[in-house]
Amino acid sequence: MYYDASKAEWGVGWRLPTENEYKELLEYCRFYTRNQNDKKFLLAVGPNGNEIIFPIAGYYEDRSHNSSCALYWSSVPKLDKKASCLHLGTDKTVCINMLPRHYGACIRPVYGQ
Repeated sequence: MYYDASKAEWGVGWRLPTENEYKELLEYCRFYTRNQNDKKFLLAVGPNGNEIIFPIAGYYEDRSHNSSCALYWSSVPKLDKKASCLHLGTDKTVCINMLPRHYGACIRPVYGQ
């Protein structure tokens, strides 16, 4: 079953990034840790100089909040009740993970196709 939380919440034109778009981000961008107003985030900088900010907002698992990293869902659910997500750590660890869909992960919507 396909479900896109950004489209459901924000409407037509908004969507979650695909797993392949996250892979492209990991392949071509440089990541920098930043702190501003006591908030941590990773800054992804592309080869063209464009930037994307990813707050390290943490995630929830079994009602417990973990703030050591941030997980951002992709639009790719898997059959075994898991989905792919972008994993961003405060130590600049960046990778694609498969996690159970009941995790309370973030979304980072994009607009357009």
